[in-house]
Amino acid sequence: MGPWSVLKAVTRLIDGSGLPDQPPSRVALLWHIALGALAIVFRRQNVAVLPNKLNVGAEETVFTECATLYDVLFGSIRHRRPVFVLPGTLAPLCRFFGIDNDHVLTLRCSSSGLAICFGHLHGMDVVVHASVNGEGKWLARQSVGAKIGRELMGALGPATVDLNQTRLITARLPGHPMPWNLTEDQLQAAIFAALEPLKQLFDSGHWTGHPDDELIDALQSYVMQSSHQTQLKPALDLIKHWDRTHVKTVSVHGDYWLNNMLFSDGRVTGVMDWDRTRRNGCAGIDALHLAFMSYAVWSDIPVSELLADVCTTRWHFPWLSSYCALIEEAFSLNANDLKYLGILLWLSYFPFYDELHPDVQPNRGSGTADWHAQMISPMYKAILAVQHQPAFCRGV
Repeated sequence: MGPWSVLKAVTRLIDGSGLPDQPPSRVALLWHIALGALAIVFRRQNVAVLPNKLNVGAEETVFTECATLYDVLFGSIRHRRPVFVLPGTLAPLCRFFGIDNDHVLTLRCSSSGLAICFGHLHGMDVVVHASVNGEGKWLARQSVGAKIGRELMGALGPATVDLNQTRLITARLPGHPMPWNLTEDQLQAAIFAALEPLKQLFDSGHWTGHPDDELIDALQSYVMQSSHQTQLKPALDLIKHWDRTHVKTVSVHGDYWLNNMLFSDGRVTGVMDWDRTRRNGCAGIDALHLAFMSYAVWSDIPVSELLADVCTTRWHFPWLSSYCALIEEAFSLNANDLKYLGILLWLSYFPFYDELHPDVQPNRGSGTADWHAQMISPMYKAILAVQHQPAFCRGV
């Protein structure tokens, strides 16, 4: 269930109408903006004037109860997203999420099929994760992850307020998301700030000799059934030769990068989205994902190309080379460990992506085909190159 499907289900809760089956294309953008503007002019009497306003965002579409034509037209053009007016009252939505209905609400639709509502409950700022289609898998992961996050990072993790089969309510973490219009120096400073909590997790880790055995076993099963087995199997074969006895076992967030951080005055005040956490992971893998995924989004270069640099040592950004040396020292790793970690991290993206898009065949739909193409090629070439490096294969 993708963001558009979640959005359709949520709007049915408000006015019963839902959305078209397919999201609007960019070609139809101005037309939908115009419809939203007309809705304000001609349907104003059908829009409940409440103290609260609702902003709903998913993919290319934002729903908002706006007060003026200016908000619709210029707000939409600025964000390059169409805007509509939601008729009726927001009380059904507030009841669904279990929150108060006299404050500003913000609703987001995640790729995992969960609706995430930022609102208030008994005077407390809260975040509600709720499944709108009865799918409990992602909600269960969020609830388990939230508990682990609080245990591992204290106040940086989300505190659970309420939990049932349909929703998870946590206290809203302080701070603000990191904007992406950063200079490279600002980006690096944010990465360094986000690295500090990982160092504390490393100190609480232990030596088992088998970090991420479960992940590697799961990847083995995935690759053997994947339509991209030919390109992915060489990476898996290399991982099997990795001596991890000297790699510390730590709890891993699983999606630790700047988009899942909240900041205040240059320091991390909250860590979100714990649905991919695991307890017996490799030290350093979160740190690698932190910098390389953040640089990928900031630079608009596929993360696979940047991770390939770890194997080839031909760097798009020299700072990432220095950062890798820092990771080696901070997490007691060597240069070959970093290469293996990069390969393991790269492989782990594939089953997660396919789980988010279960109904899309790899060879159908340009979106998923393009994603696999850009993710596979750079790392596949780099892995074939390092396969012929005896020192790497021996772990020297």
